[in-house]
Amino acid sequence: MTFPALFQIEGVKVDIASILSENFNIVHSFQWGSQNNPGVYQFGATFTDPKFVIGGQLDHAGTLNGKFCYNWIPIPVPSHNPETPREPAPEVTSTTKIQGQSQMGSNQKVLVFEHEHLGKDYSLSLRATNPVLFGKRSEQIMSMIPENYSIGFLQSISPSFIIGGELTIPKGGNLLYNILDLKSRTATYALKYVPSASKIEPPPVLPEGIPSPYMPVNPKDPTEALTLSLSPSSGLIQTSYWKKINQRLEVATEVQLLADPASGRREGIAMLGWKLDTLFASIRSSIDTQGRISTVLEERIAPGISLQLSADMNYGKSLGGEGKVGIGFTMEQ
Repeated sequence: MTFPALFQIEGVKVDIASILSENFNIVHSFQWGSQNNPGVYQFGATFTDPKFVIGGQLDHAGTLNGKFCYNWIPIPVPSHNPETPREPAPEVTSTTKIQGQSQMGSNQKVLVFEHEHLGKDYSLSLRATNPVLFGKRSEQIMSMIPENYSIGFLQSISPSFIIGGELTIPKGGNLLYNILDLKSRTATYALKYVPSASKIEPPPVLPEGIPSPYMPVNPKDPTEALTLSLSPSSGLIQTSYWKKINQRLEVATEVQLLADPASGRREGIAMLGWKLDTLFASIRSSIDTQGRISTVLEERIAPGISLQLSADMNYGKSLGGEGKVGIGFTMEQ
């Protein structure tokens, strides 16, 4: 959430959200001016309940995305009223998720089954992507969406150290696996270090009548974290460090190193990013060693109305570089 990648816009984007009740909301999204998507309209709806969440999006081209989550242990629904106190989430959660995507006139369908159980000091996740349950094996063989299964586990060995990993098992015979020769199972190992939380200074005093735009500080929330993951089969090593300087500023850095034993390919990239919250705006920026600079500004013009400005410049491209700009507008009613 510190890096701007998830918030970047290309072209013009307008989102109009209608909160019809505490449980149900709809969103109309318009986007045009992008090189990849000249013009897109998408309609989305979500219903949230302590026991389940169901939602979906349908665009003008007939692409349908849907999700269904069932909470075996009920999770309180956050209130849209900032004056309403938020109920604490349970320490133990167990959720089953089903996600799917289908495009009109195409056999490229995606179906993902997932279950995640979060205990007090561990987490377990099971995932099946495009399992052959109702379709034909011949359709799965010609699909560019591979069939695979994975299991992940994380365990706290102390208040600061977490270790774990994920094992992915592919199913042979898929077109994509035949092209890329991905026929063996892959394992990823992970380590996370979270020191004891340090004291965060309170935000500056605001003028009377202006609500605080800063998230409330929980003394138990971590203020820095170090992660490391290793995938021996692909030779990929990834490490990241995040630190919350104060209630307005946080910084993060990420390093990826690739040493593929099969192809002999060796390369690396490092990125530095930061997020700054002002009274009415949030600014996210990043710069990496390949010459890419990105910035996203989100300004709250009025309650329920915000403006987004996005810029991305890659100086590593030929002919002096390649840039993208975007402007967005979001309204909630």
